[in-house]
Amino acid sequence: MPHTVKIFKYSGQGLAEKLSNIVEDIPFEHVKVCNEIVSAARVELGEVDDKIFLTLIDHISFAIERHNKRMEFADTLWEIQRLYPNEYRVGLIALDIIDKRLGVRLPSNEATFIGFHFLNANGTSMKTARASLKLIEGILNIIRKHFDLDIDENTIHFTRFMTHLRFFSGRVLDKSFKKLKPEKENKLLLCLLKEMSVERSCVDEIAAYVETEFGHVMSQDEKSYLIIHIHSIINGIENNN
Repeated sequence: MPHTVKIFKYSGQGLAEKLSNIVEDIPFEHVKVCNEIVSAARVELGEVDDKIFLTLIDHISFAIERHNKRMEFADTLWEIQRLYPNEYRVGLIALDIIDKRLGVRLPSNEATFIGFHFLNANGTSMKTARASLKLIEGILNIIRKHFDLDIDENTIHFTRFMTHLRFFSGRVLDKSFKKLKPEKENKLLLCLLKEMSVERSCVDEIAAYVETEFGHVMSQDEKSYLIIHIHSIINGIENNN
């Protein structure tokens, strides 16, 4: 299809050929919408691998077809909303673009599917996303049980904690990640152990969980940051009561 040359900036002949094969049976308006979505994603996310076009064009066109035939899929990727809010936001933007350009309002759960396509294009697999979810949910459940409370997920403290946990889960799941040298004595941790004994016991439980389930021995620094985040969350809840 000659029109695609004007829309996409190819990173290689292989991608161009695959794209040509994909868009042969796809309405040109769907291709244009996909290009607009990727452009918006690059504003939100920065660099996005061009291979996103290979899956996103097909997904969006099929999603529109399913919707027109009243065939909706259950949302099985909801965790993206919590673990990857930036990609999920791109999914929401995509729904608005599709609605504006094509007059089709896809269901809200399509935002999670579209968000996952951007994650996958940049190297995060479904397996990794689900493992991260298991790790983070396990940690949150330990905190809830330890302090017998409901965590308010709408606070800035929780948002910061989720960001920290996302990067922490990346280190845990990256089997190539190793400490290059023995840690020095962590004076911050020693201070926290004295001042935040309740939070410390919670982190000890978390460390045991992470080692048992994921084979990762938490460092002193990792424990220190967890203690600080948990303290902030608990104090934020107490101050609001």
